[in-house]
Amino acid sequence: IGNDGRGIMNLTAGDQSNTLCFVVDKADASGVATEGWLIRADESGQSMAGSFELQDSAAFTQSSLKGNYTFGLQGSSLDLAGDTLRKAAIGYLTFDGLGNVTAGEADINQQRYDASHALTNQYDAQIPLFGAYTVDGTGRGTLHLTLQTSETVNFSFEVVSSRELQLLEIDDAKASNNCCNTMLAGKALLRTNPIFSNATLKGPSVYIKNSVASSTTTQSRTNIEAGIFTFDGDDNMTVLNNRNAARTTLSEATACTTYLVDAYGRVTIQVPASLQSGSNSSLVFYLAGQN
Repeated sequence: IGNDGRGIMNLTAGDQSNTLCFVVDKADASGVATEGWLIRADESGQSMAGSFELQDSAAFTQSSLKGNYTFGLQGSSLDLAGDTLRKAAIGYLTFDGLGNVTAGEADINQQRYDASHALTNQYDAQIPLFGAYTVDGTGRGTLHLTLQTSETVNFSFEVVSSRELQLLEIDDAKASNNCCNTMLAGKALLRTNPIFSNATLKGPSVYIKNSVASSTTTQSRTNIEAGIFTFDGDDNMTVLNNRNAARTTLSEATACTTYLVDAYGRVTIQVPASLQSGSNSSLVFYLAGQN
C-alpha cells in the first residue's frame, strides 16, 4: 500500500490467481483501513470491481443479528431458454436474534421474454418473506427465505457488523425451476428507527440509480441517472436530475411530484413523464432510517 492509499493485491484460490488494484477509502483512529474499493487488474479476460470493509468480530454470533434490516440486491437470472437477464430485489427482513426471520417483504423486478420473444419485465410488489438464518464463528452466515408462493431462496452472507451484512445468493440453477436460476448480491443494513411515515423524509437527498429499458423487442438500453430529491415532510417533493440514456446525455431537468411512505418504510415516488422520456412511472425504495 502506498502513502496515497493505493495498493496491489494478489489473491490465489485453488489453481486460480487474481491481481487486484485497490484504494483505501477510510481509516479508524488507529490508522487501520475500514473500507476500500478494488478492481481486477490482469489479462485474464474477466472484469471485476467491488469494495471491502473491516469486520467487527464481536458481531459473529446469531444473537448479534436482531432487529429490522433493509436490503438491496441486484444481479441476473437465467431463463429456460438460456438467456441471461437483469434482476433486482429490495425489501426488509426482521431477525429475532435466535435464528429466525419472523417478518419481511420484497419487491422484485426482472427482465423477461414473452411468448413472442419480445423483451419485457415482470414486477412483483411486497412479497411476504419469512425464514431462518445461522452465523458461525468466522462471521459467515446462511439465510434461507421462503416466499409467499412457497418458493425458497438461499443466501450466504458475511457479517460486517451487527448493522451490516453482505449477501450472495447460492441457489443452483435448475432448468425445471425458473425461480431459482438467479445470481443476486448486495447488502442489508440495520434500520436505526423502524417507525416510518411521510414525515420521515424531509429535506434534500442525493440519489443515483441505473436501469435497463427495452430499446427494441430483443435488446435493452442502460440508463444512468443522478440528482437530488427534496422532500417536504408531507407528501410533496421536487426532483432535480441528470440522465445518460445509452450514451445520449440529456439536459438537467426539474419536476414536482408526490411520494408516500408506508409503515414498513417502503417509499413510492410518482415519477412524472418529463423525467422519463414522455412516460409516467413509479420508483420504489425502502428506507434504512430517517432522512
